[in-house]
Amino acid sequence: MITKNFGMGEMSCNCGCDAHLAPSIKDNIIKWTPWLQRIRDHFGVPISINSAVRCPRHNGRVGGSPRSQHLSGLAFDLHVHGIDPAEVASYIEGKMDSGDFPPGGVGRYDTFTHVDFRGRPARWDYRSS
Repeated sequence: MITKNFGMGEMSCNCGCDAHLAPSIKDNIIKWTPWLQRIRDHFGVPISINSAVRCPRHNGRVGGSPRSQHLSGLAFDLHVHGIDPAEVASYIEGKMDSGDFPPGGVGRYDTFTHVDFRGRPARWDYRSS
């Protein structure tokens, strides 16, 4: 386990490859997963990681950007059980904007929230409504 609720296995590429074991990627996952734990602790419910690390091949298959933060272990697509993704995004944006969380990207989607730790603010909204 990396934190009390998150392990390395759930951070691996959804294609089943070992991309998450590359030293620099593994270091990023270990560094940033405690921030996911803070999100989980705030909401007090489980979080499913829909996508964390992606290898280039899988990233291409899912339509990810060639510069996706998922390629380096800096991004996580989260489903916070029972919480509207818009509420999750607003919470993370507020924490980043106040300096409580490191700067990064927050993406709003219909069924999940994207968070990354790219070192600078980025925001987008791909919800259908």
